[in-house]
Amino acid sequence: MTKYDYYSNYTPVTKPSATVDKYVIYYNSQATSPIYNLLSSKAKEKYNKDDVHNIIYALTSSGVYIYEHKVTKQKIQGSNAQLTVEITWYVHGYHKTKTYDVSLTLEDGEWKLDQLITY
Repeated sequence: MTKYDYYSNYTPVTKPSATVDKYVIYYNSQATSPIYNLLSSKAKEKYNKDDVHNIIYALTSSGVYIYEHKVTKQKIQGSNAQLTVEITWYVHGYHKTKTYDVSLTLEDGEWKLDQLITY
């Protein structure tokens, strides 16, 4: 066994759904720095820390929160994952459920979001 064999057999510690779970907690807590850390390199090319902060604060300060979520479908191929996620949003006292196709990339042993999930 070479030092490279260890990495080729490496199993990620997290599951793609765990990243979505964290995102929901951070979103509802307005914890924008941890949300930024959940983003993949690809997503960070699109959003900087200020973008993430401004988007999340604009939504939450106008009363848009995640009430509940569930992953209804998951497909993992190598270092890419595709999840179907149903999110029920709490919007000004009303619930609105939307379905999202969420792409994730495995980077440094952790699943990272390829985009923000927003209302």
